[in-house]
Amino acid sequence: AAERDILKRLVALDAPAELKAARLAALARASEDLGDGPAALAVLQEAVALAPSDVSLWDRIHALQGTSATPADRIAALERALEATQDEARKVSLRVALAKALEERGDDDAALAQAGAAVKAAPGDVEARAAVARLHAKRKGSRGEAIEAHTAVLRIDPLRAESLAFLARAYEDAKQHDRVLCLSALVALAGTGNDAEIFYREQMPRAPRESKTPLSFEDRLQLLAAPAGRAKAGELLARLDGASFRGGPADLSGLGATEPITEGHALFPALQGARLLFGV
Repeated sequence: AAERDILKRLVALDAPAELKAARLAALARASEDLGDGPAALAVLQEAVALAPSDVSLWDRIHALQGTSATPADRIAALERALEATQDEARKVSLRVALAKALEERGDDDAALAQAGAAVKAAPGDVEARAAVARLHAKRKGSRGEAIEAHTAVLRIDPLRAESLAFLARAYEDAKQHDRVLCLSALVALAGTGNDAEIFYREQMPRAPRESKTPLSFEDRLQLLAAPAGRAKAGELLARLDGASFRGGPADLSGLGATEPITEGHALFPALQGARLLFGV
């Protein structure tokens, strides 16, 4: 009873909608513990009006009413909330929740439309992107769209297990085992359980064997630095690296190094680093 009184005072304070909904949910739980089901139900109805996308609140309401929560109930409530709100961020979260409810009902086309609208409004929302990717993956003939959507998810969340696993399967179908191995290693790194570890071990024998043909200078340059890092200093290091691999002198032509490289020269720090690296 004392806990419920404290929670009632907290609920009376001004707070953002989501925080107030969480406090109301706690108050409802306290009322349930005291055997006051009608009070708990009334409080939960207040909470769901503030947070209509919170599925757990709907589940608790229907449990107290002695019924099972259905996607139709959630869809109707989410559509009402979406129509009522003017908050753009809230619209995005409601659309993602609505897409999930529509998917549960089996209406994947409507779900994809809602998830797509959420992505259009908030391109950086990872849950909206994940919903689009998941729905494309279920559609026949949408393999390309699904790969693109899951790739977009990974640009935001590089260790999203669902997207890593999907792309690994897609590349496995294409027999691109080097990509599969890399992706399965990331799935294992993401810590998604024993299945991920098993998948990674299964891919190891399928990985391409190490080539016995030396890489060209251009290939080594590509591997040593990303495009943004291919400045002259990076190219100098790459040429010195190539020289050590061939066992011959490095070709430094075209690097703007016709004058002596002394302290203060743009290439001096890179040259000093190379000297330390190669012990010269």
